Amino acid sequence: MLYKIALCMLQGISCRNLKLLMDACGDAEFLFKERKRILEKMPGIRPEVLLLLSNKKILEDAERELLFLEKHSIRPLWYEDASYPMLLKHCEDAPLVLFSKGNVSINTKRCLSIVGTRKATSYGIGMCEALISGLSRKGHHPLIISGLAYGIDICAHRAALKNGLDTVAVLGHSLREIYPSEHRETAKEMISHGALITEFHSLDQGGKSNFVRRNRIIAGISEATLVIESDLKGGSLITAELALSYHREVFCVPGRSTDRMSKGCNQFIRNQKAALVESPEDLEYYLGWTPDPIFKNPAQLNCFPELSESERSILTLFKKHNTMNVNELSLKSGKTVSQILNLLLEMELKGLVETIPGNQFRLATGL
Repeated sequence: MLYKIALCMLQGISCRNLKLLMDACGDAEFLFKERKRILEKMPGIRPEVLLLLSNKKILEDAERELLFLEKHSIRPLWYEDASYPMLLKHCEDAPLVLFSKGNVSINTKRCLSIVGTRKATSYGIGMCEALISGLSRKGHHPLIISGLAYGIDICAHRAALKNGLDTVAVLGHSLREIYPSEHRETAKEMISHGALITEFHSLDQGGKSNFVRRNRIIAGISEATLVIESDLKGGSLITAELALSYHREVFCVPGRSTDRMSKGCNQFIRNQKAALVESPEDLEYYLGWTPDPIFKNPAQLNCFPELSESERSILTLFKKHNTMNVNELSLKSGKTVSQILNLLLEMELKGLVETIPGNQFRLATGL
């Protein structure tokens, strides 16, 4: 791993060209130890590349980086490893190494990137929370990817955590710091219920351009990118354009024509660059996601032997309808409103159901 990390610390060589070097020579250690033989394998290589490989300080810095990774329990993911994000691997400009801190596999069947403006409105925040909670209630467990920035990014991470979903932040800096610092507590929580990942090593000096570079990872790591609020220009639309270039799905939440923070999304939809998304059902339809049933068959209700038959019947109704109010439950179960209220109280005390805004009820998160 020492030579792999050293390779990624070289300045002035793109990820594409580094991969060409690896394809030609087959081994990172070879590149540093057998520099003279590189010309045999790549006659057209630039002299300045060979000069970079001869810099002993690169290997010294790589050794320091390995110590940093070990001290902070950070995993380096090499682009040929099985643990490297599978979809990102197919992007030719993907980084050779990702540094990951957390406990979740990024190679999951369902992965959704959510991005948007840093100046999110109450409408954008509400839509972000509603879409994520809706996916969770319907039995989907996608890995939510975003960038830990102000606005929609942090809203997506926090909504995922609130609804029992794992979430990953792609950072525009090394794991030596957390930016913005106001999101440090959320980042700590994500390490237990997701991960923090970055292509930047701890000795990287950083800069605004890093945040633009990380957008390609957000776009490439997921099967789809959802934009919630964006002006006509901004990082969110850059991410969406990158997702399109990777032949990934792009979705946008529409807004009023008079709302500045919806102009970018509306334009993407109008130009047929993105599909319009207003509900979790829209995402289900476009992505072909089938909900994971809360109970695969009625026999699984036996895992709650302490339940009465009435309580079991209510659980079955929630399985079919996700959220319901008292009147709906009364109508479909044939029980009086008074009986339903008593049942719901008992079931809420047992941690089986929970109340949500609008006098609605649903199965407790995690069931």
